[in-house]
Amino acid sequence: DGKPNGYGILFYDNDQNTVKYKGGFKDWKYNNFGSSYYENELLWFRGQFHDGKWTTGYGELFSESGFPVYRGFHDDNGEFHGHGILFYENSTAIHYIGNFENGTFCGDGRVLLKNSKLLYEGSLKNDQFEGKGKCYSCNGCLHYEGEMKESRFYGQGVMFYPDGKTVKYKGNFREGKF
Repeated sequence: DGKPNGYGILFYDNDQNTVKYKGGFKDWKYNNFGSSYYENELLWFRGQFHDGKWTTGYGELFSESGFPVYRGFHDDNGEFHGHGILFYENSTAIHYIGNFENGTFCGDGRVLLKNSKLLYEGSLKNDQFEGKGKCYSCNGCLHYEGEMKESRFYGQGVMFYPDGKTVKYKGNFREGKF
């Protein structure tokens, strides 16, 4: 039928014959494990394909400048879904490690500053700190531990002085205030 099936390499239609895709094909469509490339020959995505597009499973996404964007699980729509690592733009610095749901931080996770210091660890929902968690100051010391709602201190918690050890306030918080 003239349609490629099995392992193969697809090239861009340009003078350089740069690789567009390496991997499995089924009836001209990307299928099974493969790697897709930008026209500048840098890796764009490596992972599972089905019927010409990403499929549920593990994959790695890269920027056009070659930096990692995301490594982890995603759904059939390409949304980050399951455990993964999100990187800062055009950097190898990790921004978030944890669970995703429909492309948002959801479940247990850790948010890091660009200098790799921990900013938050705990429960998240829809990209916000939600539930029990710990917030850290930019010097890496514990600033707050307790309940959060919409990324604010809310409910029972403990706030610390800048040394991260001495308790400043312990009790009930509402909208970030005690």
